[in-house]
Amino acid sequence: SVAVILYCLQTGQSIAKVFLSALGAGLVFLALLVAYSLVYALRRGIGRARHFSGPALMRALRRGGWALMLPAIILGGIYSGYFTVTEAAAVSAVYAMFVEVCVYRRLKLRELLGVSSTSAATIAMLLILIAAGSVMTWFMTVQQVPQMIAGAIGAGSSEWVFMIINVIFLLAGMVIDPNSAIIVLAPLIFPTAMAVGIDPVHLGAILTLNLAIGMISPPFGINLFVGIVTFKSHFAEVVRGCLPFLALALLALALVTYIPSLIMWLPDLSSVR
Repeated sequence: SVAVILYCLQTGQSIAKVFLSALGAGLVFLALLVAYSLVYALRRGIGRARHFSGPALMRALRRGGWALMLPAIILGGIYSGYFTVTEAAAVSAVYAMFVEVCVYRRLKLRELLGVSSTSAATIAMLLILIAAGSVMTWFMTVQQVPQMIAGAIGAGSSEWVFMIINVIFLLAGMVIDPNSAIIVLAPLIFPTAMAVGIDPVHLGAILTLNLAIGMISPPFGINLFVGIVTFKSHFAEVVRGCLPFLALALLALALVTYIPSLIMWLPDLSSVR
């Protein structure tokens, strides 16, 4: 979600619309994951000992209902017009604090200052990155770097340009964090994408999906090393476990790249700007 916001700040696009297109990409990936999980479970006989239970479902919803309300409040508030994206951030922060302190009781009131300090440091780091990225974007624009990139790519079709963009951002996601990749690379490829007629809202979803995939791609994906530490497993074991999901993610990327209607129907339905 931070990558989406940064993309919109760097390119002047609607945060609400790009969020919806990224949500559409996530739904496509979710559908592939569900299909894979069903086939995997049926082949291995997983879950046959248990049957669906309405009461068990209701208990699970009660336990997770407070957490599930957070995205509902954010997206529902934005797309219903009750508050702006900025106001949604404030409302969600207050709601999260209320749930953690008063409902789940996992956070003490005296710990809020420490959490706020950590958040402030993270935000300050992002703002410094944005400021530095804006200066670099200005310099590269003056030096006509985007025009040189467009000339190097050539006057090809949008499919050709999309393939190059996918490769660039997949590799970037493997070695640097998504926020830095968006700040540095998005302003460079954006003019070229616009020149060949790529929808900027569609492009935002593609860039964020690429970076997410890069983070689970061997050999340098950042989340692979997070998995090694979290599960105390060897690198090869983590990579083997990720490979089926990486293949599904790449299939989802191909689908949403070359069949934009799969994700663009959501922002097209929305009346927000």
